[in-house]
Amino acid sequence: RFTVFRVCCGELGNRLLGLASSLLFALASKRALLIDWPSVEGFSGDSYDELFRPWHDLPISFQALLKEWSLPYVQAETMMETIELNNGRPEPFSHVLCGDLAASFPGKVFAVLVTNQYFAPAIRHNEHHKAMIETWFQQGELNGQGMFEQLITYIARPQKSVLNRIKAFKNKHFRGKRVVGMQVRRQMRSRDKSGAGTSA
Repeated sequence: RFTVFRVCCGELGNRLLGLASSLLFALASKRALLIDWPSVEGFSGDSYDELFRPWHDLPISFQALLKEWSLPYVQAETMMETIELNNGRPEPFSHVLCGDLAASFPGKVFAVLVTNQYFAPAIRHNEHHKAMIETWFQQGELNGQGMFEQLITYIARPQKSVLNRIKAFKNKHFRGKRVVGMQVRRQMRSRDKSGAGTSA
């Protein structure tokens, strides 16, 4: 049985929030995690494989697994339960908050989470899983690593090519300078052809 994290919308930061949450969902539901994160034009365009790799060397691509199994997607759809966990629809979160995830969706091979939200804390407070999850993260938190950090560093280690680009950028723009980082957010009412958010 598998939990599938499927990107839907949002940029890279939101996708990582959804990915970390989906990993915890997979652990709590006793399912293996697969990732369905292709290149999506107009958002953070790179695919998961172009940006990251997991800590382990096991296959993690949902599409690659279907190909290996020679399983057409139309047939796979009959084997999946799709759950949209986004801030516009609070109803699906009731199961995350209150249900026994290990007993969820019996008979379904794939539990597909379509999300860009960080709902891992909700799973952590679910009474069915709370005690077990506390033991998973306790030692790391004592060492200063929060739950999100522990989850994301396991499932999304930057590819070497990404690290090289980061290093080159830092050397070019930051070396020998005092740098202040600032994030500016604005309401994204529409998107231009290149996918950039606008407030017009």
